[in-house]
Amino acid sequence: VGVPVGRLTAKQMHAVADLAAHYGRGEVRLTAWQNLIIPHVPDALIATFVRSVKWLGLSTEASTATGGIIACTGNKGCKYSGADTKGHALALIKHLPGRVAPGAPVNIHFTGCSHSCAQHYCGDIGLIGAKLADGAEGYHVVLGGGMDHEQGIAREVFKGVHATEVNALVEKILLTYEAKKSRGETFVQWTSRHSVKELQEFLST
Repeated sequence: VGVPVGRLTAKQMHAVADLAAHYGRGEVRLTAWQNLIIPHVPDALIATFVRSVKWLGLSTEASTATGGIIACTGNKGCKYSGADTKGHALALIKHLPGRVAPGAPVNIHFTGCSHSCAQHYCGDIGLIGAKLADGAEGYHVVLGGGMDHEQGIAREVFKGVHATEVNALVEKILLTYEAKKSRGETFVQWTSRHSVKELQEFLST
């Protein structure tokens, strides 16, 4: 069950618990991507279950562009955060569909400060919140982090990007990756074989 940036209302939480009890065995699991898994739903009930989930305003299909977007609490709930990470992540989730569809999932991590609760340095695309010189909210952007079999620390490619420019920049990053990658090449592999200067040139033209 897809939960945009892991945010549920109390009403949705009660409804999810009811779905788990009615269609499954009352079990709800949490994922690292701030989504839910409700196991043990019989095949014969899947279609009805999916309709019920969508009625709650949630989803059951993972988009390669938006399924890996996560965000920390942000400045709406944390005094250390330099940006409204959840708000900006939700804006990106609404922006990307219909504009870009990567061939493989890309993880995009919004974190509000150097504590890195959303682990921006481990995401394919990481954004760390910052207050810019003009007082506006913005982000430093790192690319090429990885986990599991593609472990790596992302490198900073852009500094001081205004929050209002994030959607267009991430869209360009994903479109450029799709246009320039080799066959079967993951985002981590693509960024790793280019220098920071090359990535900046690709994405600034």
